[in-house]
Amino acid sequence: MTTNRTFYGLAPLALVLIALMASQAEARIIRSGGSIKGTDSFNHTVKLVDQSNINSVGLSGGNDYGSYSYNSFSHYVYATPAMDCHYKIEDTRDGFIRTDCDYEFDLGDRLQLQGFVEVFLNNSASYDIVWEIFQGTNSWVFSGSDTWLAEDDDPASDSDDIKKNIFLDAAMPLDMLAGDYTVALTFKQFAADGQQYFSYDSLREFYECEQHQVAQDEFEELCGQRGFASDVDSYTSYREDLHILATDVPEPPLFSLILAGFGAMSWRRIKRA
Repeated sequence: MTTNRTFYGLAPLALVLIALMASQAEARIIRSGGSIKGTDSFNHTVKLVDQSNINSVGLSGGNDYGSYSYNSFSHYVYATPAMDCHYKIEDTRDGFIRTDCDYEFDLGDRLQLQGFVEVFLNNSASYDIVWEIFQGTNSWVFSGSDTWLAEDDDPASDSDDIKKNIFLDAAMPLDMLAGDYTVALTFKQFAADGQQYFSYDSLREFYECEQHQVAQDEFEELCGQRGFASDVDSYTSYREDLHILATDVPEPPLFSLILAGFGAMSWRRIKRA
């Protein structure tokens, strides 16, 4: 009977210790370093415009409902936080380009990721966020209610356009084991009916005019900015490294367990008395 009482006294304590240790687990961002390899000066611009302002030549003019420009070497959608991880860009030997941060989790942690997008246009009709984690030929996709987009935390920002933080908070899938992974973020925004995203490279695509025959011996001049029109504006980030570590819950010292067991037994005896 004494053995049974000791066991029942130890069991609740062990459960409390396990829960307490598990509650201390958290994700970590770790430095990996990097250096930029090259740049170019292509000024790429995207505008959200009325479809009626696009002719067979290109964008004829009119107002836009938001726009952004960027150097074509830059990506402007990242799978790591903006404030701490984008000082350097690493062009690795395996053909991927990465920022200077990695993710690190303990096995069983919640997957809590933060990315950054600099191409958001507030007048877009809707948007989709997809986080994807890769290991070999396997991949895990997260979207919907596990993801969300929030305001940029830069106090100097004076616009709802362009800069946004993107988050993931999801339970780690049971088939994700300890090991090395990569993670990427895809951001898509969709134009409203009657609108399109018009993109062009100002160093390669120019404003031009063409003569179009509209009747016999009658021509009409059409002018426009050369470029490409689409209903969807989509980007996928560079892949970043993500590590899941195998961790064991430490066992409490045997002497402490024995003392706890005696304490629980004494408390039971006092209560019964």
